[in-house]
Amino acid sequence: MIKKLAEILQPYVPLAVFTTCIVGLLTFFNLQPDKKKQNSETPIIQSVNEDAKKQNVVKVNTSINHTIKEQEEVEKDITTNNIIDGIIKIEIFNKKDSIWFNLILVCMVIVIIYSLFRLQYVKNDFSEHMARVEKKRLWGLLDSKYGFIDRHGKVIIPFQYDDAYDFIRYSITLGEESLALVKKDGTFRLINKHNEMILPISKVDNKIFYKIFSEGLAKVKKDGKYGFIDEQCKIVIPLQYDDVGNFNQNLASVKKDEKWGFINKQGKVVIPTQYDEIYNVNKELIKVRKGNKWGIINKQGKIIISIQYDDIEYSIEGLTKVKKGSKWGFINKEEEIVIPIQYDSIDYFEKSLARIKKDNKYGFMSKDGTVIIPIKYDFASGFLKDFSMVKKHNKYGFINKQGEEIIPIQYDSIGYFHEGLSKVKKNSKYGFIDEQGKVVIPIQYDFAFKFSGGIAKVEKDGKEFYINKKGEIVKD
Repeated sequence: MIKKLAEILQPYVPLAVFTTCIVGLLTFFNLQPDKKKQNSETPIIQSVNEDAKKQNVVKVNTSINHTIKEQEEVEKDITTNNIIDGIIKIEIFNKKDSIWFNLILVCMVIVIIYSLFRLQYVKNDFSEHMARVEKKRLWGLLDSKYGFIDRHGKVIIPFQYDDAYDFIRYSITLGEESLALVKKDGTFRLINKHNEMILPISKVDNKIFYKIFSEGLAKVKKDGKYGFIDEQCKIVIPLQYDDVGNFNQNLASVKKDEKWGFINKQGKVVIPTQYDEIYNVNKELIKVRKGNKWGIINKQGKIIISIQYDDIEYSIEGLTKVKKGSKWGFINKEEEIVIPIQYDSIDYFEKSLARIKKDNKYGFMSKDGTVIIPIKYDFASGFLKDFSMVKKHNKYGFINKQGEEIIPIQYDSIGYFHEGLSKVKKNSKYGFIDEQGKVVIPIQYDFAFKFSGGIAKVEKDGKEFYINKKGEIVKD
């Protein structure tokens, strides 16, 4: 009962503490309010003997029925302390009110004491099937410890840590495992779900942010600077950089004084911090920027493509797409121009062809720069199943890789093929054609959806129903 009462009154404990202190002071000074009853419960005083008043004794005139003994007892109990301005006031303490007052006072004290030592739990969201929980006493002022529970509320990791973070799945050299960063006795460490310490982080006053291990090293941050530690928590690369990347093939990008470069796992500078931006292109090459110009270097810092282009995109086809001004083209590894830098846009090559755009018209070219499909379309999609959707004079159709129109460019809109059929629109009506361009379902519907599972939803004359690939109604 006490526990339940304490749970209900828990939000009001601060007010109860304050009230109890005030009531305690009032009780101490015997200033209990409204506990005096005057006149109605005291004998009626008819007169006061002036001589007795001077002798500190008051003789009370009572009714004739009072005995002399009763009169003497009254005279004995009433002293001059009760006489104020000739009026006798006798304090009668109400024992019934006193009992209730003390009972309420005791209950308030019990609630306060229970609240001081009652555990408060603050649960966080679940991560890797575990929730981080903070255990508090006295609203966190007395102590605060962290542990972990499972989805059934069972305590899996005891409340023993001064700080804790959610479980995260890390890929480290010890294998992929769900780990949590915790702090105890000033030491950060990684623990697994069995509360086993996998790795200490560091014994420091300021928090070190654990990131991730890569090739045996983890980047850490302290006082705004980054460095690297090994699996024994030994600092192997000093914390001196403004930012760092993870190690990849024995190299990590580092930033110092607003410039980027690369170091190896021994902390030796391989590529000086001189670039404004750097990006790994592949295992061998790095895209770099100096000022407003881009180029390509290798992992030894040697310039492969000179830093002179407004933008650059490396291609796995052995060609590099470069931009000068607002135009694009392609160069080879020797920086020889293979495709003139004259196009508004160029896609990567797919099956020997790349879509190009020039003067807001689209076409296709081969790797040697030969235009295979004339640049004459208002729009052209990439090739899908050897088809490219094209638009000309606000009409749509399909062409093949030789530029031949396999679906005449005559439709107001056209969709890609689904289950062998394409939805087309002509003169505000919809129908379906096959891959040879033959109309297999008449163009007569007000609207139509693509085929899925052998049926398509269509609408006609305000009614919606489903048809099969023969155009037959299968269900309303």
